[in-house]
Amino acid sequence: IDFTHIKDNVATVVTGRGQTVEWRDSSVTVFEKDKEGKEKRTRLPHNENRGIIVKEGWELYIAKGKFVEFD
Repeated sequence: IDFTHIKDNVATVVTGRGQTVEWRDSSVTVFEKDKEGKEKRTRLPHNENRGIIVKEGWELYIAKGKFVEFD
C-alpha cells in the first residue's frame, strides 16, 4: 500500500466489522471483549508496520502514523 497520500493520524478508534487495517509508524492497541464482557487489552509492537483483520467485538486504538482500512 502506498501511504504517501494518506493523512497523518493523531488518534483514532476503529470498530471491528471484519475489515483489514494496515498501518505505518503507529502505536496500536487491540481491545477485545470475551463472552462474559471482560475486556482484554493487547499492545502491539510499537511503530511496527503491519496489518490485522479487526474482528467484530474488537476495537483498535491507533495513535500517530498513518493507517488505512478496507473490506
